[in-house]
Amino acid sequence: MQMRQIGITAVVLLVLITGCRDGSEKIPPTYPVTVTVTQDGKPFVGISVFLDGAPGAEWITTGTTNADGQAACVTKYLSFERRGAPEGDFSVRIGQKAAAMPGELTDEEYSKLSEPAKAAYLKKITEFQSNNLLIPEKLASTSGTPLKLQVRKTGENRLDVELSDYR
Repeated sequence: MQMRQIGITAVVLLVLITGCRDGSEKIPPTYPVTVTVTQDGKPFVGISVFLDGAPGAEWITTGTTNADGQAACVTKYLSFERRGAPEGDFSVRIGQKAAAMPGELTDEEYSKLSEPAKAAYLKKITEFQSNNLLIPEKLASTSGTPLKLQVRKTGENRLDVELSDYR
């Protein structure tokens, strides 16, 4: 019995030592990338940006704008992340965001509605959001975004996006 436990322990340790990796081998070398998003010249805070590039890649490159409207992109694979983006050509998408709907219900209020009332409320929200998008739809589209960025090993990898230019 004791030999069996030792054998099982040895196998588990071997798997842990050789089989567990942090994901870094899935991400190619990265280089600093900054995407700045403004609307009418003012920083657009809290919006996600996505760099779409290598077909079939297991990693994603994304960032969220800060108080200055700047997103310092990071490339992620599972729980591992590395600052910047791999070298290459990317289409850049800006995450969609809608204005807050006046009179929006809390989760608790919504749960108390009847099924027909829930359906009517969801329809009202969908109509409101589609008519009050803060990001032009073409900038959020995977296939239709006009935003492009070449990430290179040297030089500044930067894209400035003024949302009002795309209305």
